[in-house]
Amino acid sequence: MDVKKIIGASIAAGSFIIGGIAMATRKKYDEDGYDKNGYDKNGYDRNGYNRAGYNQSGYDKAGYNQEGYNQEGYDKRGFDLYGYNREGYDEDGYNRNGYNREGYSRSGYNQEGYDRYGRDRLGYTYEDVVVFATGLNDEIKKARNEFKLGEYDDSVMHLRKVLENLYRFYIQHYHISSKNMDNTSFEDCINICKKSGFITEEKADKLHSARRHGNDGAHSFDSVTDKQAYFSLKLTEEEMENFNEKLSII
Repeated sequence: MDVKKIIGASIAAGSFIIGGIAMATRKKYDEDGYDKNGYDKNGYDRNGYNRAGYNQSGYDKAGYNQEGYNQEGYDKRGFDLYGYNREGYDEDGYNRNGYNREGYSRSGYNQEGYDRYGRDRLGYTYEDVVVFATGLNDEIKKARNEFKLGEYDDSVMHLRKVLENLYRFYIQHYHISSKNMDNTSFEDCINICKKSGFITEEKADKLHSARRHGNDGAHSFDSVTDKQAYFSLKLTEEEMENFNEKLSII
């Protein structure tokens, strides 16, 4: 008996002999590379999904990853990781800036600071704010004329007054702080706006400079230079332009 031929034939037939007992052998993967459960060596089935149901990109058959988001970044309800839908609104209907589709915040005010009835937090209408702005512009004109006449002390005092009124208005109109403004200094107003992020640190520094120039003009005769007065004038004119733009004053 040719043992080698018998063993060879047994292997070819899918079995081998140990101690005279024929043992069947099975291939772990079929000719396509899949095991009996239908997974390849990397653990993916013929459709490209692993046992957990995710493909190599990490998405299931419905197109969502383990965190529940699709390739666009939205969950099954249509909201992204931060809670906003494709239109940019959260479940309550507010966008990333805190305004709803009508343009009002949760507290009921639009970006210009007015409610649905056209009044701000102080109860002022747009027309009231226009009157307020007109008064500030008159102060700036006065300060500009004083600057031309070389009356720098008076000029910076009027400009300081304008800037203080502007920022007191901002704090209350936009509800930047709930602090009682009756005994709040201009210095405090600047710092409140800086701390809240309403203005930058650079802008706060400029406002403090104009504030100090105004204080010097009020307490020290002829102590303000033409350069200091010019600085305060240009800063105040710029602030007034910003105010008109923020409040949509034409």
